[in-house]
Amino acid sequence: MNIVNLIKKHWKEFFLITIIIFILNLIEVKFFNKIFSWWEALKIIIISFIVSLNLKKK
Repeated sequence: MNIVNLIKKHWKEFFLITIIIFILNLIEVKFFNKIFSWWEALKIIIISFIVSLNLKKK
């Protein structure tokens, strides 16, 4: 099963993870003067989503 089908099936979890990651990135930018990286955020979201699905299976 590819990532697009997984996102379609578990879109609520993916959306929640996406919101959390973007909030954390905004906090980093605001308080720690870091640069926001869309690519880094996307990688973290996908990895977190896959890990959450693996934990859900167990």
